[in-house]
Amino acid sequence: MNHDDVLEQDVLSTVIPMIKLNTRSWLGFGATHQKLSFWRASPDGVPSISNGVVVPSGKNYAIGKIRFRAQQASMNLWHPVYLEFDADWNQSENEELLVVFSEHHFSGSASTSAELSAGFDLKEGKIIPTPKATVKVGVTIKAGGTKLRGQQVFSRRQVLATIVGPGLTGLEVTHGNVSYNVKKVSELDFFFTHYYTDL
Repeated sequence: MNHDDVLEQDVLSTVIPMIKLNTRSWLGFGATHQKLSFWRASPDGVPSISNGVVVPSGKNYAIGKIRFRAQQASMNLWHPVYLEFDADWNQSENEELLVVFSEHHFSGSASTSAELSAGFDLKEGKIIPTPKATVKVGVTIKAGGTKLRGQQVFSRRQVLATIVGPGLTGLEVTHGNVSYNVKKVSELDFFFTHYYTDL
């Protein structure tokens, strides 16, 4: 799927159907389960104009929480989660950040920051979305009672170009008779599925 062809007004819903944890180190000592929380940061806040330049803004979204069994990490098993990564990944949101925390009762707060690309042009005083990355926006995600386990910036262009096949990681997983490209955030494997509506 071509990033340039999926327009701003179209609807592109992106989902994480399953995950696989490749380490037990995220679990507490003697723990049989671990709760993970997933967050997304995006440059989809309301942009403004300052001195003739488009200034984007970022937003954070809690994607969801899952309770993970230690046995699944030990046996490298895929775990169904069906987390909605983005209900409508717009063309102007060139990059988005996925962050994974593990939750612990006696931990303090954990936070992370990143810079994300957005695509906006200024034409006749109006802000116009564009598939090209034109500006950057800083984002920060903070969560209490957690430990930061990993973060990864995902390019919309790259994600749509590697829905199936080995992609950058060289890894694939078969789900519903389709060989999806495996994405990674630190020791966590997952893949994206997409639902597209042409408007």
